[in-house]
Amino acid sequence: MDAAWYRRYLAMLGLTQIDGAAPSLDNLNAIIRAHREIPFESISSLMRRAATMEGPVPPLDLAVLLDTWERHAGGGVCYEFGAMLGELLDHLGYQPVPNLARISFPGSHSALIVQLPEGRHIADVGNGQPIFEAIPIDTPFEFSRGGLGYRFWLDESIGKLVQDRHEHGEWKSYVWYDLEGATDEEMEASIQRHHALPPMTFVMQNFRIVSCRAGLIIQLRDHDLIHYRAEGKTTQEVYGLMRYRQVVADEFGLTGLDVPKALAAWVAVTGSRI
Repeated sequence: MDAAWYRRYLAMLGLTQIDGAAPSLDNLNAIIRAHREIPFESISSLMRRAATMEGPVPPLDLAVLLDTWERHAGGGVCYEFGAMLGELLDHLGYQPVPNLARISFPGSHSALIVQLPEGRHIADVGNGQPIFEAIPIDTPFEFSRGGLGYRFWLDESIGKLVQDRHEHGEWKSYVWYDLEGATDEEMEASIQRHHALPPMTFVMQNFRIVSCRAGLIIQLRDHDLIHYRAEGKTTQEVYGLMRYRQVVADEFGLTGLDVPKALAAWVAVTGSRI
């Protein structure tokens, strides 16, 4: 990308001061926290699929993605965030390595491996979880936010970093991160699988937006608007164009999203009703 793209990207994140700074864990964490202001959402993928209903979808265009983020017209899932963050970190001297992970199947998630003086870390901003920092690979890491518990640990027997979640009083393994880099071909294949019909992941199934904040996680999943807090969760139903417009703008800040087009894509791809 050209120099102007990086300047715009850092300005959007409010981090122009770190351009030219030496890579550090503190700066990496600041970059990750800034990205959590951009909603995690499947809507962009639904619109991409609706525009090309058969065959592979076009490759990601990072110039278009940055423009979309600047206009508050969308966010993305793991592959959009990973491609954008990877390009930025490479520019800043971090030498990130894309890696794949297993949730529903091998390669159904992706993130970045970053080597720092403090050790190896996973930078995972393309998820609907309250992860606001780089995750150490070689040291166990645990936290609780929004009433949800998480822990990460290295399973040396299989050579993967495992993400556990605390649910219903017990820990359950949820994500297995590969610790070797993925090729461009593997990353592109993963993107295309997420756009596959019949669906292989939630991306082609759900109208989903997630915003993670300190002490609060907000999720719109089809017709359910859910607020997660330490004291519990609340759920409201969402129906009709006007209500979707209100929720998308007020709850998630996506004031530039073409909501009628997004809902039409959801209906076209999944057959859902508004």
